[in-house]
Amino acid sequence: MKQLIFSLFISFFLLLSSASGASAFENPFKDIKEKVSDGLTSLYLKLPGSKPGDVVLRESIEAMEEVSSLDSKTEVELIMKDQDEMETGNINLVISGTSAFDDVYNPDSLKQDVNIDGSFEVEGIGMSANVDLKTDGETLYFKVNQLPALPFFDTKAIQDKWFITRAQEETAVDSTDASLENEEELKQAWIEFRDGVDIGQAEKQDLDGVGVFYLQVKMSDEVLKDYIVSTAQIEGGESFDREKTEKEVQGVLDAMDDINVELWIDRSTYYMRKVSFQTKVNLTEIEDFDTSQVDPQMLSIMEVQAITTMDKFNDEFEFVVPEEALDFESYFYQFMMNGGSFDQSVLGAFAEEPAELPELSPREKMLLEQYGVEVEEVIQ
Repeated sequence: MKQLIFSLFISFFLLLSSASGASAFENPFKDIKEKVSDGLTSLYLKLPGSKPGDVVLRESIEAMEEVSSLDSKTEVELIMKDQDEMETGNINLVISGTSAFDDVYNPDSLKQDVNIDGSFEVEGIGMSANVDLKTDGETLYFKVNQLPALPFFDTKAIQDKWFITRAQEETAVDSTDASLENEEELKQAWIEFRDGVDIGQAEKQDLDGVGVFYLQVKMSDEVLKDYIVSTAQIEGGESFDREKTEKEVQGVLDAMDDINVELWIDRSTYYMRKVSFQTKVNLTEIEDFDTSQVDPQMLSIMEVQAITTMDKFNDEFEFVVPEEALDFESYFYQFMMNGGSFDQSVLGAFAEEPAELPELSPREKMLLEQYGVEVEEVIQ
């Protein structure tokens, strides 16, 4: 009985705290109350029994905002089914590696070193690919470890080599300025989304020997649509067409089953240890779905399953630049000029800064036109 009374007292105190004034000037004891509230919340969450999921999730979000680095592994499976819900193929994607950031809301502060492994199978025919990726927020480095065989292309010529590609300078600056200006708006959109979802009770479990809170999250189409459209509008700026985007998003959501999200949150640190996501999309119910490109007998339904696990929080991360990286644009230009193959004797030329493009020969002009590129564009 004492424990029940104490829990009720803490819950009532938290409710009062959440309804407090908006500024320290309006409430001179706000800072003190917040510190007391945080301490009481932590104490309350350590008591036996299930806890309100929204309280646990709020603690977790605040904890994750302070994370400087983590290792993660995301496994995505897309199961393709026909109109009779018989499986016709599948796509599997595994992304694993380390991510570090100064600010989780600023994508330009992101540093990553990850491996992406993908496979595709339909009607007994399979293909697979594997790529290493590194980014420091502005520059992307990648190395192709494996590619499926492609007709008329010598894919081995671009494998096992580090390449570098950069955004144009103006684009990079604009992106940085936009991310700084929009950071608070993105945070506010996330808060509104978080407050709009239905979060169940947080049950105490064990996950691989770690004590965790287990939560189930449900969200309405309206809440999810508002969040997707709002974030897209923040990034899109003045040219964004909200009405058109709302219609497109609603069309996809109407074709989707309920989205099931499960969270496993560390009980001692409140870091998210695991996230699971599941849904099903009936493609033929999407307005303007192009059946001329996809045979409904082969693909009418797509089941989506994704699981992310995280660990090694706040470990030191050193971003190592591949010094031997070749300029991808120049390399690929020469690759296409050679009809999809490469004379290995000229590879050394691309270790240096790319020179000005040479005058195009008649054969090179023909190849460019074949791939839909105007010769004048290349010359300029």
